[in-house]
Amino acid sequence: MKKIFLLILIFTLFSFIIKIPNYIELNNLVIVEGIGLECNNDKYTLYLKEIIPIKGDNGVTYKYKYYENEAENIDDANKNIINDYSNKKFFYEDTKYVITNCKTSNEITDYFRIKPKYIKHVDNNILVALKK
Repeated sequence: MKKIFLLILIFTLFSFIIKIPNYIELNNLVIVEGIGLECNNDKYTLYLKEIIPIKGDNGVTYKYKYYENEAENIDDANKNIINDYSNKKFFYEDTKYVITNCKTSNEITDYFRIKPKYIKHVDNNILVALKK
């Protein structure tokens, strides 16, 4: 009896320590593949590229959807995009790349808490580079 009580006590303690994430349907999740940030004087234009996996007879194919917002800082631009699609949760952890014309990309990676495979600095249109 003491062993059972001890096991229940240990399990209860671990359930408070280890955070179990809430279940989210794939249809309610925006998987961000790429992030683009355009810096113009005192404005930021944020672009997000969503990857949408589609299961078919020949395997999985992908479609893409793009989100765009301009604001005075990255936080406001991101919040505006999220508010427009409030029924979905944005998932940034698997972001593969960042494309920007800003002097530094640390602000982007720190804000989204991501470690992309590569960061590309361009001088021309960010959206065109994001769609490649």
